[in-house]
Amino acid sequence: MGIPKTVFSTFLFSALPVLGVILVLFLANFFLTRKFGDTTESIARKQLTMLLVILFGLIFLIATLPLAEALKFKILGLCGLLIGAALALSLIRFFANFLAGSWLKSTGGFHRGDFIHILDHSGTVIGRGLFHTEIRREDGDLVTLPNLLLITRPVQVRSASHPVVAAEISVGYQFPRQKIEDLLILAADSLQLTDISVEIVGLCHSFVRYRIKGLAPQIGEQPLAPSRLKAQILDGLQRQGIEVVSSGKG
Repeated sequence: MGIPKTVFSTFLFSALPVLGVILVLFLANFFLTRKFGDTTESIARKQLTMLLVILFGLIFLIATLPLAEALKFKILGLCGLLIGAALALSLIRFFANFLAGSWLKSTGGFHRGDFIHILDHSGTVIGRGLFHTEIRREDGDLVTLPNLLLITRPVQVRSASHPVVAAEISVGYQFPRQKIEDLLILAADSLQLTDISVEIVGLCHSFVRYRIKGLAPQIGEQPLAPSRLKAQILDGLQRQGIEVVSSGKG
């Protein structure tokens, strides 16, 4: 028994708008990804644009539903209330971050290239926007901080004129901790680093991971300072017959 043509036509008429909206969303996502790239600000612009496309698609689908006009208006009104409530909650934080970003730019508490520490986050400022600040941690990871956080919590700032230089090594448990720390500090002293500190960042199965960091005396020495620090550490460890353990062996 075949499907009546009227039923098939009704189903096709109802499905076409849905398929059309799905196709538009797919094409919009494809072209926006190619246009904006994958930077933090570009992703935010893409997400905002996609949100607008989805909203227009939703309105279009409701308008094409085979329902009475009065019911369509009720559904659109309910969607409008939900969207309005969501936007109201979002706009509060949106404007709060905007005002915080404007205040940070006017006060000039820190600048691009400065090293900042707030709560559990530390890193070099690589980007400042009106809504968020982007930092690069010592391990190379990027962290995005909302500007509202930066004006409601204490922020420690180190000027870009004295960049942070850091290095990590992994050595076996058979070598005394104090001996390793002394070798690391000696390597940092040879480069005239200041504010030197040594941390144990990991107690692994077969080795201990140490990190040493300090401030370079001049910003012009920043590009080569990490390499020179690692070279001094390597020389010191080799003189003492200490072998560096690969983290892959742990």
